[in-house]
Amino acid sequence: MKGTVLKRLMGVIAALVYLTAVGSALADSPPPECASQATTVEMLTCSDWHRTQADALLNQTYAELRADLDETGKTLLLDAQRAWI
Repeated sequence: MKGTVLKRLMGVIAALVYLTAVGSALADSPPPECASQATTVEMLTCSDWHRTQADALLNQTYAELRADLDETGKTLLLDAQRAWI
């Protein structure tokens, strides 16, 4: 059981890293500042948008993972989170 939770958690982390590096595949379109990123403000605006999209996906995936777990699995997931932090 513990190995399964850790594998799923690693999958969530991998998805977050992928979306952060490649860009978001979510329905929202990035702001116009992401087209040029010519100034620091544009870079920060675009970076914040990508962070927000990745955070939303992470929260959605986490909620789906928790919904599939029994109480023991939820405890193991929480323990894995605390160990990671």
